[in-house]
Amino acid sequence: MIASNNKVEKASGKRRTPRLNKAEWLSRSMRLLEKRGPAAIKLDSLTRHLGVTTGSFYWHFKSHTRFLDELTDMYIQEFTYAVSDHLATLDLPPRDLMAEAMRQIITKGLGGMDVHFRSLAITYPRLRRKIRAMDEHRTSVITEMFKGMGYKGEELRMRAHAFVVLHSMESAVNAGLSNQDRIDLLDERMRLLAD
Repeated sequence: MIASNNKVEKASGKRRTPRLNKAEWLSRSMRLLEKRGPAAIKLDSLTRHLGVTTGSFYWHFKSHTRFLDELTDMYIQEFTYAVSDHLATLDLPPRDLMAEAMRQIITKGLGGMDVHFRSLAITYPRLRRKIRAMDEHRTSVITEMFKGMGYKGEELRMRAHAFVVLHSMESAVNAGLSNQDRIDLLDERMRLLAD
C-alpha cells in the first residue's frame, strides 16, 4: 500500500507535505535560525524552508508573535536555565565552577544563538523583556561565583557584567576557531576576569 501511494504521488507530481508537531516546529525553526539568521523565521520563509503549509503553522501557533514567544522560551530554557541548573548540581570551588560554565557555553554551542535572539529582540520589541530577564538570571548566577571568589561592590558588578557580555558574543567573535582552540583560551580568559 505504501509503495502504491508513492507511485501515485510520483505520477501525479504531488509531494506530500510533512506533518510537524509543535516540538518539531520549534526545534527545526531553531536550527534554521542558527543557519540562516532571523530573516529565515519570518512566516513565509519558515514554511518554505521547512516544506510545510501555513495551515500547519497556525494549527500549532495562534500567531507569529506567539511562535516567537515560544521559540524564545525554548532558547532561554535550553541555553540558560539548563546550564545554570547543571552548575547548581556541582560541588566545585567558585573559580572551577566558572571555568565549567565557560566550557559548557563553548562545547554545547550555547553562545551561537545569542546574537540571533538579540537581533530578534530588536526587531520584535516584545521579546526584549524575555532577553532582559535571561540576562539578569545569567548575571545573578555569575555574580554568585565572583562573590565566592571575594569580589564585591562595583568590581563585582563589572566583572559579572563583563563575563555575560563576553560569553554572549564569544561564539560570534571566535567563529573561525575550533571548539578546542576556544577552550584553550579559557585559562587566559579566566585570568582576565578573575585575577
